[in-house]
Amino acid sequence: MYKARSDNGTVHPGDASLQGADEYRRVSYRLERYEKHLDLCVDQVTSLSKWLSFSLFAVNSVGLLTLLNQSQSITNIQTPGILFISGIIFSLLSATINQDVYNRAATHLHSMIDYWHEYQITYTHDAEQHDQIAAKLTNINRYMWLGPTTGWISGLAFVIGALIVGLYL
Repeated sequence: MYKARSDNGTVHPGDASLQGADEYRRVSYRLERYEKHLDLCVDQVTSLSKWLSFSLFAVNSVGLLTLLNQSQSITNIQTPGILFISGIIFSLLSATINQDVYNRAATHLHSMIDYWHEYQITYTHDAEQHDQIAAKLTNINRYMWLGPTTGWISGLAFVIGALIVGLYL
C-alpha cells in the first residue's frame, strides 16, 4: 500500500496510481540532486583544495627560502619572514579546515541520500529525521567560508611578503 504525505507532513494511505508515480519522480529528483552534490563535494572540491593548499604552501616556502638566501642584502627580514611563515601556517590550516568541512558535509549528504532511498522504497516520510539531517547540512554550510578565507589569507601573506622583499632587493 502506498502512503502519501499530506501538506502538513503527516502520512496517510492512498492510491498508488498517479500519486505514486509523481512521488517517485520527485524523490528520484531529490536523490539525483544530493548524489550530484556529493560527487562535487568528494571529487572536484577535494582535488582543487589539495592543489590550492599545496600551491600556497609551496609559494610561501619558496618566499621564506628566498628571504633567507637574500638575508645579507635585506635589512629587515622579520616582517616578510613572519608573513611567509604565516602564509605557510594558513595554507596548512586551510587544507585542514577544508578536509574537515567536506568530510562532514559528505557524511551528512550520505545520510540524506540514505533517507531518500529508504523513502523511495517505503514511502514513509519521517519529517523529524529529515529535518535533523537538513539542519546538519545547513550547519555545515555556515562553515564553508573558513577554508577559502584562510587560503586567501595565506595568498595575501605571500603577496605582501614578496612586495616587501622586492622593495629591499
